Amino acid sequence: MFSDDFALFTSDPHSLQTQLDCTNNYSKMWGLKINAKKTKLCIFERKNRNNCVWTIHNNPLEVVNNFAYLGIKFSSNGMFNDAIKALN
Repeated sequence: MFSDDFALFTSDPHSLQTQLDCTNNYSKMWGLKINAKKTKLCIFERKNRNNCVWTIHNNPLEVVNNFAYLGIKFSSNGMFNDAIKALN
């Protein structure tokens, strides 16, 4: 069984790994598995976080510039231009 569609938010890049670890441990406790290959991160910040690496099962997670969550398109620049275009 796999977990599906959830989001984590934090203002601290280091606490994100803690959240990921807690979510992974909770999922394992209930027989769920997070697919690290399908898990993406989107950083909503102007600072470049290329030096940070977040992992699940010791597998690094991909950082993307945009993604769709529950049908809404999000962009790392904080703008919703793509979401608005998709509605028209």
